[in-house]
Amino acid sequence: AQLRSARAQSNVSMKSGTREAIAGTVDYDAASSSAVLYGPSGGMVTLVDTARAGLPTQAGQIRWNLRTDRIDILNSGTFRGSP
Repeated sequence: AQLRSARAQSNVSMKSGTREAIAGTVDYDAASSSAVLYGPSGGMVTLVDTARAGLPTQAGQIRWNLRTDRIDILNSGTFRGSP
């Protein structure tokens, strides 16, 4: 059997390459190699790219395609930073 999906909850840290995110919940889909990150209790997901200078990106919900490294802001909440 192969992993199809996974959910992690409560102060989840996720890292790939030069990017690192902190979220309340992460839903991972193996078929699309992507994760949807949700802020904790209506809070914000924080995404930092160590290869880029500047403030971290924060949004209520983010989709991160780990195959292509594409970031999509799904729910900006009070969006801060630059994707």
